Amino acid sequence: MNKNFKILTGPVQSGKSAALFNWCLSKKNIAGFLNIDKRGLRYLYDISKQDFHAFQIAERANVKDIAVGKYIFAWQGFENAKKIVDDTLPINLDWIIIDEIGKLEMHDQGFEPELSNWIKTWSAKQQKTILVVRDSLLESVILKYHLQGCEILNINQIYELG
Repeated sequence: MNKNFKILTGPVQSGKSAALFNWCLSKKNIAGFLNIDKRGLRYLYDISKQDFHAFQIAERANVKDIAVGKYIFAWQGFENAKKIVDDTLPINLDWIIIDEIGKLEMHDQGFEPELSNWIKTWSAKQQKTILVVRDSLLESVILKYHLQGCEILNINQIYELG
């Protein structure tokens, strides 16, 4: 596996996204998206455009919206995230960040099948990449996406990336 892949992991709601958000503020030439809690709901943060997009919603508005546990995610939020990343594929970046690979992706939903293709593309390009994964899914994500040998980080180590 490409040594340029890093996995930021930790328990649910342990500050992974907030740490990455703060780290990103001082960086240039990075792209991807973060899953940020804002006013009690989750929003997708487009890192390169510094823009927020609705992601979690209070109730289903479209039959394609996806319920996961107590959360409902807008189908359009997944489409926005895919566009954010697809727009960066031809660009050579310092870092690409995906927040997060979760239960949906483990069941070939959410950011799939695009996520699998992105990982293959970035690996071939030796693109430095940070993937966010909750600790309870870490082993499953490593196996599914063939990420053996990549560096595993906790939130305290994110600032060591420079």
